Amino acid sequence: MKQQILKLTLVTLLLLASFGIGIHPSTAQGATPGTTLNAGLNRFATIPSLNPYSPVYVNPIDSEMYLRCVHVDDAPAKHFTNILCTSETAANNYTSWTMNLMSGLKWSDGSPLNATDLQWSLIDGNATGYFSPYLTSVKVLNSTAVTAIVPYSQPNWLENMENIFIVPHESFNVPLSSLASFTDFTNIVGAGPYILPSYTAGTNPLLMVPNQYYYLGNNQYYAQVAVHIFSSLTSMESAMLAGQIDIMWYGGTGQSTGPFNGANGIGVYVRPTPANYQILNLNYLKAPLNTVAFRQGLAYATDRNAISQTVNGPGYTLINYGGGPSVASGENTYSFNTTLAKQMFVQAGMKYSSGGQLQYTNGTQVTLTIEVPTGEPDSANIASLAAQQWANVGIHVLTDTVEATSLYAAFGSGAWQIASLQEDGTTGNPIRYTDQLQSSGLSITTVAATPGTPATAGQFVTRQIGNLILNQSLVPTGSTAYNAITDQLTPLVANQVVMIPLYTESAITVYNNKISFGTNATDPNQSTGIYNYQTDVQAPYADTTFYYVHPLSAGTSTTTSSATTTSSSKTGSTGSSTTTITTTTTATVTTTPSTTSSSSSSTSLSNYIFPVVAITALVLAVTGILASSKRRSQEFKLGNVA
Repeated sequence: MKQQILKLTLVTLLLLASFGIGIHPSTAQGATPGTTLNAGLNRFATIPSLNPYSPVYVNPIDSEMYLRCVHVDDAPAKHFTNILCTSETAANNYTSWTMNLMSGLKWSDGSPLNATDLQWSLIDGNATGYFSPYLTSVKVLNSTAVTAIVPYSQPNWLENMENIFIVPHESFNVPLSSLASFTDFTNIVGAGPYILPSYTAGTNPLLMVPNQYYYLGNNQYYAQVAVHIFSSLTSMESAMLAGQIDIMWYGGTGQSTGPFNGANGIGVYVRPTPANYQILNLNYLKAPLNTVAFRQGLAYATDRNAISQTVNGPGYTLINYGGGPSVASGENTYSFNTTLAKQMFVQAGMKYSSGGQLQYTNGTQVTLTIEVPTGEPDSANIASLAAQQWANVGIHVLTDTVEATSLYAAFGSGAWQIASLQEDGTTGNPIRYTDQLQSSGLSITTVAATPGTPATAGQFVTRQIGNLILNQSLVPTGSTAYNAITDQLTPLVANQVVMIPLYTESAITVYNNKISFGTNATDPNQSTGIYNYQTDVQAPYADTTFYYVHPLSAGTSTTTSSATTTSSSKTGSTGSSTTTITTTTTATVTTTPSTTSSSSSSTSLSNYIFPVVAITALVLAVTGILASSKRRSQEFKLGNVA
């Protein structure tokens, strides 16, 4: 079957070539049917994995190919958006959760996307540390429904689904012990609007083709999406300004959009992200950061207002050290004070030389390394400013930019000291900053147990904090009991100084303004694509961005305030309820009209059916039948899988 698929793939490429669509995408222009959409991705290492359950998976590639059952929308908003699932219900005092997939879903090879895939995706997430607490079992009820069992009452369990992508079990059918190292480079099958038909290390750009079985349909404007990989943010910005790419993303503030101010034909969308914030993450398990007094000294030595004013500019709001919505009674705020900082360092067992160097007892100067992930200009600037401030209290500080996936892998191994980065919060957690890798064991707010083993209080930075966090997971988010525990937690968390929090970040998308990426100026509630209110885990591009994108007439310019209303229905042991929550964020869209008119307009998609897509769809359909016949020949098994 693989040889037949390979032959059909080659035929597809030849057909594409015969219509003038080469594998080297052209310079970005006003879009016309059958052209290439060019996207930018900043990373200076090869793609290490396409497996979303690997600690080094790559967004936005994975987010485009693999979709979620449900989105956990921007924290601290308390609502969910169904994607491939239609409902989620709880029973037995929140120890049993049933999820229902849409009927008729298919993978990109035409084979059915069903409950077995959802079951094993939950198991895969469980095996790689994405559930808290870990699942006891997952049972298939029928072709579209599964029930997950947790060891004790979890009214907020659905928030775990933020990190769970549905993947094809046939492709991911590897031993759970080796799942994290599985690369998913062969037999690539996805469910998103565009997929990579194959991958070879070092390929640039990556060419993504339409998935004819995407549950919403097909984008009939673009025959392929070319993802261009740039080794630096500066080179990606240059490509955007030169018209070589149509869209790029990074996290930052309005001040970091300077290169695009007044640029012809370019739009900039800045969306405040309440759960995305700048922090200096401290590895409290690694010397000298494993001493509370030393970490408190760093907090006093850090002028957070000066850093935030310089990098963010006016209008920032500092995040509390305790991570709560407000400063709790008894919570330390660590106002900038170098005298107190030096006192804390001495209390930690260090000394000062006659020349002002902070030294260990053996006379060696204290040296710290701050690592910064690629593509985060604010994080790099913060690292430099923090290094200067800490030098004033005698510490030698090194800064190093590393590939983002390498840094996240280091979080799991413990091979790091300090990281300046944008962190993502988790809905329902009172502590706003949490490690994105829940199995790393280096964050006080994530359960770092061995997969399959219930968490214990001793797996947190202090047993007291651990007990409170575990107890809080037993009560509904926002309840009186929940908030009371938050009030107890925040002073304790602030005292530990496991990170130095700064300010809330924004998601910044720069785009060709002759192309629509989903804005709806008339009704912001109907905005889609990059304007869709969603979890920051997928900040680079929403899962629907490449589906909704279409050409516009030149000269369009809008400024909008976006709001989204979504509904979540959950049934507990005491009955059912439906909650609709409206959350509004202020988002700014600025575009500079292009002087070059576009030959296409935003008329109905049905007017743009072109021969290349028709031929490609025919070939993919045949390929899907071949692949589907293999998958359907396997017995569909029901039952429990621990």
